[in-house]
Amino acid sequence: PPPLPKTVLDQRLDERIRKLSSHALAIVALARLSHEKGLDLLLHAAAKLRRQGIDCSVTIFGEGEERDRLQSLIQALELAPFAHLAGYVADGWSQLPRFNCLAIPSLAEACPLVALEGMRAEIPIVASMAGGLPGLLGRGQFGQLFPIANTDALCLALTNVANYTEEVRQMTCASRAVVQENYTSARMADAYERLYREMVG
Repeated sequence: PPPLPKTVLDQRLDERIRKLSSHALAIVALARLSHEKGLDLLLHAAAKLRRQGIDCSVTIFGEGEERDRLQSLIQALELAPFAHLAGYVADGWSQLPRFNCLAIPSLAEACPLVALEGMRAEIPIVASMAGGLPGLLGRGQFGQLFPIANTDALCLALTNVANYTEEVRQMTCASRAVVQENYTSARMADAYERLYREMVG
């Protein structure tokens, strides 16, 4: 596939992201700021990891009705220097290579394209077992899965990424090949067209 395009960010935002992505475990999430995305769980997990001595940060791209609550949670967890709600960026997925972990802690999910973009960018993925995520990630072959709303399991999965275990390395290497083989733009367009024809009869 063609190289990922670069998004031109506001200079101050770009500098903040540069600092956050310099941490040993730089976690990124791309999601609407809504309850079902489980972003509060991610923040709680990050706070726990930092208490355990793991140098981690969290950058969240997206907007939504939970912004104020999540911002308050960042303050309450004393994560302000290490977590940032970066707002909506048109092609936020182009920022993925700046980080070393993509988190998808959803409580409910269908088949998020961000998981495919994470696989394409060869970034380790930690995702809940919500909706279509287990199938998309090969039941754990291409990313680490954890039970929905289980903060302890999420912490363990993130710790594995921080340690970059052999299992994580193999998952990451295999994921890009799967995307190239099964999720090309043409194949996805064909799948959407077939679905549309089925829906309209």
